[in-house]
Formats: sequence, structure tokens, C-alpha cells
Amino acid sequence: MRKRNVRVTTIAFTLSILLALPIGPLIDYAAAQSQPAPASAQTQVAQPPDNNVNWSGAGYGAGAVFCSLLYIPFKLTYAILGGLIGGGTYLVTAGNTHAANTVWRSSLGGDWVVTPAILQGQAPLNFSGPTDTPPNAAQPATNIE
Repeated sequence: MRKRNVRVTTIAFTLSILLALPIGPLIDYAAAQSQPAPASAQTQVAQPPDNNVNWSGAGYGAGAVFCSLLYIPFKLTYAILGGLIGGGTYLVTAGNTHAANTVWRSSLGGDWVVTPAILQGQAPLNFSGPTDTPPNAAQPATNIE
């Protein structure tokens, strides 16, 4: 009888922990949602004068959607292959995370969609991400003279 009580108590405790875990991050999310947006944050695109339609902006937006529909399959294929090759690099180099991160950063980074700013020439289209990895913060800097 005592074993059964311990088992029931353990199951009840485990279920309560599992049910409480998802609530923690949601509390922070809910608190962030209830904060008012700063006055300087502009949430809408500025409208043209005289209530006219911004036809060039609509055209760039439609062009960005069309280009993204063509671009995303290529980027997704590149990212999947890079993820697999990065995993292979990790295995072949016996767990060298620096080498694997270099492959993963270049294949998984970069732009995933084409934006109107890219079509207007205001921003570059980066198909691949950066290949350099940030220095490890745990290692102290050494001066070689």
C-alpha cells in the first residue's frame, strides 16, 4: 500500500511540474504584451499626402512577395543541405564546434525573404550568412608580441 502511495505522489508531482513549465515563459510574454508601446514607435507606414495611394510602395510590396516565392525554395534547400553538411563537419572533426558553426552560420544565416527595401536597392540581399564566428568569451585574449 505504501508503494502505491509513493507512486501516486510521484506521478502527481511530475504532472504538476510538467503542467507548470509552459506557464513560466508565458507569464513573461503576457507581461511584455501589457506594456504600452513607446510613442516613438511607429507601427504604420506613413501615408502619402492627400490620401492618395502609394502605388510604388504597393508595387514593391507585390514584387517582394513574388520574388520571395521564387527565392525561399532555393534558400530552404541551401539551409537544409548546409545543416546536414554542418552536422557532418561536426562528426568528421570529432566535435569541433567552431568548424561546424562556420558551416551552419553561412547556410542558416542570411536573408530568408526578399523585402521591398532590397528591391529598391536600399539593402543588400544576403543569400548566405557570415562565415566568421565570434571569439569564445571563455578564453582570455592573449597578446603575442
